[in-house]
Amino acid sequence: DRDVNSALNILALGHERLAGGIPVL
Repeated sequence: DRDVNSALNILALGHERLAGGIPVL
């Protein structure tokens, strides 16, 4: 579970960065 949570957190950070550079729903 910890591994999954950490992976989701990394994906979330990457998504936020992409959203910050490009407006995405």
